[in-house]
Amino acid sequence: MVATLRFTLWLAVAVVAAAVLGWLFRAVLTRIAPANAARLLRSAPLSASFGMAVIVFYLLVAILAPTIAPFGEREVVGAQFMPARQLVCPQVYRPSAACRSVPPPHG
Repeated sequence: MVATLRFTLWLAVAVVAAAVLGWLFRAVLTRIAPANAARLLRSAPLSASFGMAVIVFYLLVAILAPTIAPFGEREVVGAQFMPARQLVCPQVYRPSAACRSVPPPHG
């Protein structure tokens, strides 16, 4: 019972936050856009404004990705998390006696 109420509360908070974000995004766009575009934006549903805000956010993250995460996955994790041995099999889905164990690559 408590978990259901907690979930319902968080769901209501998320819906209200999405509505506020959509409204703020629409307010900013209507001030920046020309008169015809502003009229269209004001008549669009609030969910469309929220969707545009999410798309703009994804575009910003994609553009700033090299700054946000400048290193690749292998550069961050390192060799300590590599398996000690790797199986090299000619048949990927059916390992057989032809499989051999090789040490992991260095570097």
